[in-house]
Amino acid sequence: MKRFTRRGALRWAFMMAAGIVALAAGWAAGRWSATPRRPMLSRPLVQDAGGLKDNSVCLVCHIDLETEEMAAVHLKAGIVCANCHGVSEAHRSDEMNVTPPEVLYGRADIGPFCTACHPTHKTGQQYQEFLRQWSGRRRPNGRMITSDANCMDCHGHHVILPPEQQVPD
Repeated sequence: MKRFTRRGALRWAFMMAAGIVALAAGWAAGRWSATPRRPMLSRPLVQDAGGLKDNSVCLVCHIDLETEEMAAVHLKAGIVCANCHGVSEAHRSDEMNVTPPEVLYGRADIGPFCTACHPTHKTGQQYQEFLRQWSGRRRPNGRMITSDANCMDCHGHHVILPPEQQVPD
């Protein structure tokens, strides 16, 4: 039996580490591509919800959606999570919360997406007054309002920081 030398052991450890890194990178690249899976403008703004009439399948994990104002207002209008984020069956079946929803939006996509249905929000008097009042200040959810603020900086529970991470005005 051939005995491992220190050099041989290091070579073996390096090759194993390189293999693990390569496998992890390949797995991540397949799951979190740098390019959007479905560019926002190439799909219907409000897509088919696959027969879902409410957010009950989402509430199993996202309990806060039941009291989130944005979700409640859209639900009253017949818009459910799946209309914007896709039916996302793989995401719903993933108990480890590794699989993202079918459609996610980057910061640059949020404003154009929201104003497609709410065109006056970005230019309306109420929005302008909001910017005058809050520009350069932190909202109660901890978000700083700047010229590049988007809708989700104020709307939605998931942007509210824990108390220990909030910075007072």
